[in-house]
Amino acid sequence: MMWKLQGHDSLVQRLGQSIREGRYSHAYLVVGPPQTGKATLALDMAMALNCPSTEDVPCGTCTQCIRISAGQHA
Repeated sequence: MMWKLQGHDSLVQRLGQSIREGRYSHAYLVVGPPQTGKATLALDMAMALNCPSTEDVPCGTCTQCIRISAGQHA
C-alpha cells in the first residue's frame, strides 16, 4: 500500500483492510490537533476509494491517484 500517513500504523492497517474487504463506512470524521495528518489521511482515503487497482490500493500510479494527489480530481 502506498499510504503516506505516518505514525498511525494501526489506523492505516484497519482502514486498508476494510477497503480491501469492501467494508467501509459512508463517512469518516477526521479530527485532531493541527499537524497530525488529517489532510494526509483524507487524501489517502480518497485515493484508496477511487483507485482501480486490484493489488495495492492506493497504487499511487494510476490516473485517479495522480489526479487526487495533485489536487486536480473532482
